[in-house]
Amino acid sequence: MNQLYPFQQIAVSKLMQRKHTLLADVQGLGKTVMAIELTNQLDLYNVLIICKASIKENWARKLATWRSLGLDYIQMINKRTDTISKHATIVIVNYDLISHSYIHLQLSSIKWQLIICDEAHYLKNMQAKRTKAVLSKKGLIHHTERSLMMTGTPVLNRPIELYPMLKVLSPETIAPYNDYYRFAKRFCAAYQDGFIFNVDGASHTDDLNARLRKGFMIRRSYDEVEMQLPKRRYEIVLIDQADGVKTNLRILES
Repeated sequence: MNQLYPFQQIAVSKLMQRKHTLLADVQGLGKTVMAIELTNQLDLYNVLIICKASIKENWARKLATWRSLGLDYIQMINKRTDTISKHATIVIVNYDLISHSYIHLQLSSIKWQLIICDEAHYLKNMQAKRTKAVLSKKGLIHHTERSLMMTGTPVLNRPIELYPMLKVLSPETIAPYNDYYRFAKRFCAAYQDGFIFNVDGASHTDDLNARLRKGFMIRRSYDEVEMQLPKRRYEIVLIDQADGVKTNLRILES
């Protein structure tokens, strides 16, 4: 029987209380499992998962292992001409496809109970088609009751990468710095460099970190939870390749 670690159970409990959350635990602490358990605890049968193409198979495998609500119809969207089945309970699609008109039209015609964006740092560029497909005024985020952003990358190295999702999903977190330029000057040490408005830096990161942890972000490091983890854990990660599916065995912690 699958069982969460205590720190994972704590995260799921917090996720259940929030409509929109950034789950930013370091890589290897089981964000995928926590996301799936959220769907179990909330009895969700209408879920959209957006991720990299290379990990769609891994999501499907984890869902088959951890979903506990009965039979699912898990559909993976692999081509821009694919049609979403009306029987699908969980749809998995990669970032490269969501901006194509036929796929986006179908996805936006559905009222999702939850949208999960894995590797959410892919939505860092406000001008990118995939960011617009999710976070713009016509984006998929406006067709869901809940959203879960997931990333294991350092989130405070370049605060500007957080701005698109914070502006849309948690504007109260950054108030009164909701405007792009005010946010950049406050948290990105922004300055005018000739014709370029440079936003590559970071400033007031303690303030931003405190704001994020207050209600939008959940982030734990290995040091915080290592006493709850076994000495060595193994995970089989399926990675799509041009010539098929390659299986990698990854040692997560030793």
